[in-house]
Amino acid sequence: MHMNYKSLAEIKDISRDKMLGRYGTAIGAFLFIRLFVFTATNVSALSAPMYSNIYMLMMFVFALIEGIFVFGEQQIYMEIATGRQASSFDLFRAFKTRADSAIGWRLIFLTVIAGSFFISSEATVLLKGVGANSIFIEVGSMILAGLVCLIFYLNYALVIMIMHDFPELKVMQAFKKSRDLMRGRKKELLRILASFIPLWLVVLISFGIGAFFVHPYFKLTLTEFYLDGIRAGRAVNGEHETDEERSKIDIRI
Repeated sequence: MHMNYKSLAEIKDISRDKMLGRYGTAIGAFLFIRLFVFTATNVSALSAPMYSNIYMLMMFVFALIEGIFVFGEQQIYMEIATGRQASSFDLFRAFKTRADSAIGWRLIFLTVIAGSFFISSEATVLLKGVGANSIFIEVGSMILAGLVCLIFYLNYALVIMIMHDFPELKVMQAFKKSRDLMRGRKKELLRILASFIPLWLVVLISFGIGAFFVHPYFKLTLTEFYLDGIRAGRAVNGEHETDEERSKIDIRI
């Protein structure tokens, strides 16, 4: 049955309109997470030699904690997308009852990303040892690792939203549901990612200042992309809930 999805332009227009007047909350959450990452990086660097086992362990633990904040941040965008009242304090609510889910989601993502680049690095060392051209090997292995991460992301980008929308699902069930929802939609998500490249370049040119506006816009666009998929699927099944009913956010997190 044909799914009636919104176009990329429509999704981005809706996201841009919904963000008006809501940037303060989103920027507050984004700024806190950036400050946390900055502090965690410096604490790790001061506590142990760079790239030592202790340093890497500390960075890994801090990355998991950051994942809980990112999980809370996603609730802010789910609330903005569905017309609910959002607060920067939502950032901390996941620590209360959803920390295990957030850590599980983050752990899988970190494992895939770190694993891809670790295998790429080891393969580079191995191939250099047999006399292969080092430049081509290094570039090729990095590209391959990047492609693995991109393919993984295109399949599982919706996991964090699903975990908010369907709190009864276990982490692996959310991953499976994301893979199912992304069937036939990977090109659309890839187009969204590509459409933001010019804006991320502006962020670089502005020395990161532009991220305070591009990041919220990007996050809400991904959230609208997810909700559009849910909406289209329910329409095919003959369901006609309101926008707020389409997202079953557990506001008790």
